[in-house]
Order: sequence, then structure tokens, then C-alpha cells
Amino acid sequence: MTSEEPPPRGRVPWAPLVAGLALLAAGALAAHRVLPEWQPLGVSREAALRTAREEMAAAGATLLTAKARVRNSLASSELERAYRKLGREAPEWLAAHGALASWVVTGDLRVPGVGTGSAEITIGRDGRFRRLELSIGSVFRGAPTGEAAAARERFAGALLERLARGAPTGRAADFEGGSTVLTVHPLVSDGSAPGEVITTSPATPGFVIVSRELADADVGARFERLKARFLVVAVPLFGSLGLFVAVLFGILLFRRRLGFRIAIGLGLLALAAMLLSGALFDLGGQSGIVAGFVVTGKLLMVVALVGYWAVAEALLRDTVPGFRTSLDALVAGRLSPRLGKAILGGLGLGAAVAGLRLLYASGIASAGVRGVFPEAPSFVLPLFGGVANAFLEGPYAAATLVLGAALFRFVMPREKADALGAAVFALLYSWQFHYAPWGASLVLTLAESVVLLLAFRSLGLSGLLVAATAPALFRDVLAASLFPAELVLPLLLSGGSLAALAWVGVEACRRPEREDEARLDAPEYVKKLESERRVKYEMDLLSRMQVALLPDHPPEVPGLQVAARTILATEAGGDLYEFLVDEEGALWVAAGDVAGHGYSCGIQGAMVKACLLTLVKAGRRPGEILVEIDRVLRAAGTGRLFTSLVLVRVDPRTGRGVLANAGHPFPLVVVEGRATELAAAGLPLGKGPARSYDELAFELPGAASLVLASDGLYEGPDRFDEPYGYARPRAVLERTGLWRRPAESILEALLGDWRSHVGEGDPADDTSVVVVRRTIWS
Repeated sequence: MTSEEPPPRGRVPWAPLVAGLALLAAGALAAHRVLPEWQPLGVSREAALRTAREEMAAAGATLLTAKARVRNSLASSELERAYRKLGREAPEWLAAHGALASWVVTGDLRVPGVGTGSAEITIGRDGRFRRLELSIGSVFRGAPTGEAAAARERFAGALLERLARGAPTGRAADFEGGSTVLTVHPLVSDGSAPGEVITTSPATPGFVIVSRELADADVGARFERLKARFLVVAVPLFGSLGLFVAVLFGILLFRRRLGFRIAIGLGLLALAAMLLSGALFDLGGQSGIVAGFVVTGKLLMVVALVGYWAVAEALLRDTVPGFRTSLDALVAGRLSPRLGKAILGGLGLGAAVAGLRLLYASGIASAGVRGVFPEAPSFVLPLFGGVANAFLEGPYAAATLVLGAALFRFVMPREKADALGAAVFALLYSWQFHYAPWGASLVLTLAESVVLLLAFRSLGLSGLLVAATAPALFRDVLAASLFPAELVLPLLLSGGSLAALAWVGVEACRRPEREDEARLDAPEYVKKLESERRVKYEMDLLSRMQVALLPDHPPEVPGLQVAARTILATEAGGDLYEFLVDEEGALWVAAGDVAGHGYSCGIQGAMVKACLLTLVKAGRRPGEILVEIDRVLRAAGTGRLFTSLVLVRVDPRTGRGVLANAGHPFPLVVVEGRATELAAAGLPLGKGPARSYDELAFELPGAASLVLASDGLYEGPDRFDEPYGYARPRAVLERTGLWRRPAESILEALLGDWRSHVGEGDPADDTSVVVVRRTIWS
């Protein structure tokens, strides 16, 4: 390629998107044929407003400032009851008479003798009045009395007549619904249509509620079962999850392991969607206190999303060294083919999930299997309201899968961890989808988890986020297209979001392929994490290097027993020892300590070992070898480092030995239960003026031992910072009969007593002990 040729550009992967859209089209077609909420609404806005005014006027009230909007009024309870009671006939009845995706007229209602309050009047899909909810006065005011109570009773009676529509009512019965006692008035039917009832609330302060519903003799037991499921399962489950994530958030925040760039961006998107759709302040005429709680609750969902995503992202980055996501590039304002493929692939998988949901709901609704039915509609109105906001649903779902996978990655391989994380996601989100029985919801979420896991594994975090968010956006586009004149803003918002994602994906795919190889700066907390990980790796490497410098096992020398042990501290230090046998059969023992910690200690330790391997020969003396090692270390320019080293030569045949000491703790000779220091002094190697080293001769008679220990033994502190000292190890060595035992037993006794002093765990400094015991020469 010449310098004038443009760099190669990426190709747009249309296939995943087209396949996902095909599955979505199949789901939409099935929904339009089967699901009642997807059927055309045959009542116009004007007709709904006219019916509401006429019905209220007939009841003796006046409706002021009326507005009509398409809503799901009591959709879940009505839909669940219809499927449970009517079975396969439920979709047809709901499409014709229900309140799914129907008109809700709001306004001020003036009731003579009662007052004026905010009202919600539900007009069914057949154009008839089905429900009134009137908020008048204050919930904190006492129950009405006198004429006000009588006026309210007359108004409730008039509403009952309007809802009955000429049908006679049977004997009323009370039903306890939580803290409220509702009165149920059965409507006498000729059997040609499903039985219905009218439910009224008592004359409670602040509210009047009257509604026409399907008859259900099991309503009381059903209510108790739902309440038990909520209190026994949902509250503990999601409360525990929230507490767990909050604890993780606190720990990671304290350790400065959280990054909020992506999380805050997602939170702002969710908040913007609520604001643009008007859902944040769509309060339906609620009182000031209730409205404040509603707004606060929605804002808290956004704040919780920011924290939830930040925790999941931080744990994921902690499990993958050098982790980068194309979201980081997007935040930095850079597009790359990898990001484009993730977005378009995520859109395709998201469309497939949306289609799968519609096909599943349509299949269950049309199958009419006894006991298996939907308990909620396939979309919620208003769109973008509360948790129905696509920009809340998607990031929460993606964060849940990522959080589970990241936690499992700490204890098992990545493939298994990701699969278990997807399984946890399916279990948790099975409570978000409402099908009876619970297993039906679990089947759907398991299928979704497979698709999202595919997005996570093949497209990364960006693809997972898009794949988790797109289903709700596609759902809202299709739902809003049913009522384009009424839901124009949600239609533009969801459709515009999908179009923007697709445009960014295509534009990114067409960028030069080398953009994928461009350097990308990680967030600051990730840089800190990688620095800590690198330091830990280097310290582990140093520890392995230090262990590699030590002999694998003591040599076998006739007439001598040798035992050695090093206990490493948390940081790599510089304890070393070496055993060499010269040409005359003499054993040379070197024990030393390079001051400090880090790479320089390992390098200097390796230099000392190399010197010993080169210089130790028959005919050489310990003192002159120490001088040579000192010269080498000075020539290497080791700076402020110095090394203590004691070098001993022992003749196993005679027990005679000689040593020279360069600043190491004095060795001990144990003869028949009495320990004596070999007080040979000298300056450490590699630092200070040039020097020579005096030598000290000693003798190991039969069964005597030579003990060499680093300063980690003598200076080891207990929990009160009291050192182990010099007297205590001598007392251990002088215990009755210990001198007769093998070298390994002497070593174990000494280290066992030292461990009882310093306690368990890593010592403050490397600790090394070498024991050379002479046996009787045979």
C-alpha cells in the first residue's frame, strides 16, 4: 500500500441485524394476531371524552378540564384474572371489553356536597365506562360525616348504577384487600357472557374508587398468595441483592476502585428519557406528598443505576488484566470498527430478544394450557415511565449479568463463571416477567440469558449493553406505533434512539480498521488497578526468583546432616543460602541477607551466588573469598545496597571448620546440649571502605551442630512488637536431648518456638535457618 492509498475500511455486518429484525417481525405479527393489548383501539379520543362527561353527569357530577390518554388501567390484575378464568377465550374478551391499552380520562371532578378532586376515568376498549378513581380532600383528614358522608354515598350509588348498565346486582360481600375492605357487588348474568362484579371502596378519607371487573371467587386467596410471594420471596431476594451491592459499592469506593464515566452517562440517558417523555413528572393529579415520593423514587432508580453499573464494571475490570471496552473509546469521542460491530450485533440480538418475548407471550396466550398464562401485558403504559424506561431496563440487566459473571470469575475459569453469571441473571429476572407458574417466566429468562451471554462473549461489554437495551426500545417503537397520534413523543424517542444507535454503528464500522489498534487510555482507577496488579505480579516474580536462587535440597555429605528452611515475608527480600562441596570433599555453607526489598535484592543475590559458584574451590579460604565477593559487588555499582554473608568450610572427616563473617548474625555451635556463639565480626559486603576479613576456626565433635540464622529469626516481633531475641533460640537449642536428634528435628524445634512467638501469617522479614550436624565418622 502506497502512502497515497487510504487505509482499509471496515465492512458493515448487516447479517446479524437483518436476522434479528426478521425474528422481531415474526413476533410482532404473532402479537397482532393473538395478544389483546396489540389489537386496534376502536374508540376515538373524542368518543372517550364524551362518554366520560356523560357518565359523570348522569351520576350527578361535572368533569372539568378533561384530557384523554392511552394507558393500561389495572392491566395486570384484569389480564391475569381473564386468563385464569376464561382460558383460551381471554384474549378475545380482553380485546373487546378490557382496559388494556385503553383511554384513561383525567381531570377535575366536581361532586355536589362532596367537593372537587382529581379523577381518573377508565373507558374500556368497547367504549364503555369501567372505572373511576377520585382523589378528593386529604388522606390525613378524618372520614366524612353528616351531609358530606351522605353526598358521597349517593354519588357512589349513582356510579354503581352507571357501571351496572341496567343489570341487577346480587347480594354484596366484603373483601379484605390489605388494609382496605372492599365491597363486591355481583352482577346477575344470563350466562351468555362471563360474570362480572362491581367493586367499591368504603367512604375512606380522600378516595372514592368504583370499578367493573370480571367475577372471581378466588380473589381473596389469590390476593393472599400474591402478598406472600411479595413478602416472602421478592422483598428478601431483592433486598439482599441491594444490600450486597451497596456493601460492594462501599468497599470499592473506599479502595478507590470505582469509575463513574460510563455509569454517569447511562444514568443521564435514563434521566433524559424520563424528562423528554414527560414520565418523570407525569403524576396523574396526585397530591403533593405522593407526587414528591413518586419523583424521588424515580430519581433514586437513576442514582441506583449509576452505583450498580459502577460496581459491576469495576469487578469485571478487576478480573481481566488490561481490560478495555469500546465504551471507553466512545466516551473519549472515538469510533472504531470494533465498536460498530458491537452496536450492530447488539441491535440484532436485541431485536431477536424482543421478537422472542412476543412469540413466547403469543404462544402461551393462544395455547390455553390450564394453569399457564401471562399475568401482565407485554408492554406498560406510559412508555418510558419508571422501570419501564428502556434506558433503565437495559443497563440494569447488563449490569446484573456482568456482576454475576465477575464474581464467579474470582473462583473459577472464565467460561464457567460467565455461564453461572447468566444463570443467576435468569433466576433474578424471572421475577421481573409475570407468567404463571414461575417456571414459565424462568424458561423465558433462561432463553434470554443465552442470547445476552452470546452478546457478552462475542461482542464484549458494549454489545451486551446494546443487546440488553434494544429489546425495550423495539418494544416501545412497536407499542407506540399502535397509537401514533397519542404516543408520538415515545415513538420519536424510542425510534430516534434506535436510529442513532444504528447510525453510530454503521459510521463506526466504516472507520479505518487500524482504529481498533489505536492506543486507548484507561480510566484513572483502572490505571491504579493495573499498577497494583503489575506490582503484585512483579513481587510474585521476585519471590519465585528468590526461591529459585536457593538450593532445591541440601547436599548429601557423608558424616554430615544438613537441613535448611526459608520463610518468605510478604515482600520479596534477600535471604540466601548455598551449599557447595569442593574437590577435597569439604562442605562450604554460605548464609546471607541482602538488605532491602525488590528487584535489586534479587539481582544482588544472584551475583553473590554466581561468585560463590566461581570462587569456592579446594585450597581457598573463606576470608579471601569474601574479599573477592566484596570487590565484585562494588564494581557492579550496587549503590546503597549491602549484603551480610557468613561463609563456612567444614571438613566432614575431622569436624574441623573455619568461617569468615561479613556482618551476619553470629553462628551457634551446639555441643552436648550447650550453645556457643562463634563471634567472628566483619563489615557487610558492597558498602563502605575496602576491608579484609578475619577467620575463626572451630570444631564440630561427634554429634555437634552448627546453626546459622538470618536476622529475621532474632528480630521477629510478636503482637506487642517484642523481638524474639538471642537468648530464646539458645534456650531452645539447649533443651535436654535436642542435640542428639537429627538436623531436621533441631530445625523444626527452633522454627516452631519462633512461630509461637511471632504468630501465624507472613513474617515481617524473610527468615532463614540452616543446621549442619555432624555424625560420628564411621
